[in-house]
Amino acid sequence: EYARSIEMLSGKTTRDNYSLSGGLDFKLTDQIETYFQANYDNFQYTALNYGLRLDYGSEDAFTSITRDSLQTTNGTVSRYDDDHDADITELQINTGLRYVGDNLELELRALHEDHTNDDPYASISRFRITGQDIGYSGLESGYPQPTNVNADSSEFPITSFEEGEKTEESSSTALAIDLKIPLRLKGIQGFLKTGGKLSANERTQAPVFRIHSPTNILIMDPYLSRFSRSDFLGNRYDQGPLPDSRAIFETFETSPSLFAKDETNSALKSIPSQYDASEDISAAYLMLNSEIGAWRFLGGFRFETTSLKTTGNEVALINGGYESAELKGQNSYDNLFMNFHSAYRFNEKLSLIASFTQTIKRPSYASTAPYRVVNNSENEINQGNPDLNPTLYDNFGLSVDYKPSENQLLTVETFYRTVEDTQYNRESRSSGGLYDGFLVY
Repeated sequence: EYARSIEMLSGKTTRDNYSLSGGLDFKLTDQIETYFQANYDNFQYTALNYGLRLDYGSEDAFTSITRDSLQTTNGTVSRYDDDHDADITELQINTGLRYVGDNLELELRALHEDHTNDDPYASISRFRITGQDIGYSGLESGYPQPTNVNADSSEFPITSFEEGEKTEESSSTALAIDLKIPLRLKGIQGFLKTGGKLSANERTQAPVFRIHSPTNILIMDPYLSRFSRSDFLGNRYDQGPLPDSRAIFETFETSPSLFAKDETNSALKSIPSQYDASEDISAAYLMLNSEIGAWRFLGGFRFETTSLKTTGNEVALINGGYESAELKGQNSYDNLFMNFHSAYRFNEKLSLIASFTQTIKRPSYASTAPYRVVNNSENEINQGNPDLNPTLYDNFGLSVDYKPSENQLLTVETFYRTVEDTQYNRESRSSGGLYDGFLVY
């Protein structure tokens, strides 16, 4: 075994944060009150990410190789800079009405959240040289040391330059009602609680990337970043000279003829990542909380129904160019979740606690977007899956609490979980239709 590549990453982030929050509570009567809460956050930051990557190529160019070291005459050294600015805004509003009576508690709630992530500037520059006599040593220690790395910035030509912008917007609106009824039975203390919730979630992602190739030889030397790091693991790793994408972007703006846009690869990176998603969730629950002597019980169920509609894009590579088309997808599913907790108190110091819960993790909107990239020359398709099921968890817990004194607590706990419908990447062959025999992944 040997290391096929070594990559060193470093970065610098500057961030400003502005927050504003407030609330208002108003008591209408002794039993009825209303409330309003709002929170606003704004994050503005600039991220600079630098990288040095060493690729050691194929074995036929190796001049020496051991379990601990390697030397090649056909290595590749890449230096790159990935910069972007971001402006993130979050708004949360929560308002409601609460009634507390002797035999009944009722609460009506409305919630709204907005999230906007605007990246008005993003750029990536890559400089690369090939045919390098490079190597490494110390692999068995877990921290291989690169050797003979070319650090002459005048020898690194630019291979690609990307620039663009990205916008992400999401919102969530929910209406909820909760009803709580105290239990007044002989020898039993507790309450019965029930309610429901309706939520509507939307998300839009619209990145636009433009990939350019140089029309002339541009070396890294005039575009060096002032940022550098040499203190990795006790100064054992030094990235050497690094490019400054913002300086290259200025050259691109003043002299665009030095670059030629790669229309196909720009479309491949941008269009499949653009999607709109709308998800509606309806839920109802019933819960019982009771104490009977030394026992305490908390149990109930929750029923949820989910409906998803999403729009994405297809990009097909045809004769060196591409064609694009809009795709739509939808999915729906129902779930019933049971939850149960119990505790038995042997005495003031010793308690036994057992629990069973069922939980859900819905697929990300990016995973369910119906994007598709068709490569006709390679007979390959890369696509999303709007039919993804949520991941379901059954959780079992058992613990013993021992309290030898007022300020001491000893807990012994065991936990077991089963998982259903985990998400993974799969390769298959399509059968029939326009893309019969294509490799799908």
